Amino acid sequence: MNPKHKPKFRRSNYGRTDMRRVKDNWRAPMGIDNKKREKLKAFGGIPSIGYGAPRATKYLHPSGLEEAFITSPLQVSEKLAGKAIRIASQLGKRSRLLVREKAAKLGIKVLN
Repeated sequence: MNPKHKPKFRRSNYGRTDMRRVKDNWRAPMGIDNKKREKLKAFGGIPSIGYGAPRATKYLHPSGLEEAFITSPLQVSEKLAGKAIRIASQLGKRSRLLVREKAAKLGIKVLN
């Protein structure tokens, strides 16, 4: 299996009958005869610790930068250099413009 690829973890018996009867959202398989719970290969994978992301890339934005959440224009400073910032929805237009200006001066990427 490609290390970048994670299987779609689907519910037990998904696709065997009418799609309206069994949804594809994950639920842990239960029951003494459940083949997916027994981890038989043909019945698809189930989430487990082995599918976790590498520690070096964990909690990073897809751009490769660490994210910081900004709730005030005062929080934008030199400490955030090399990080990407996400602006809280509670900030208004004026505050957002201030945050964007400060970020542009410091070379910080704004995600939203």
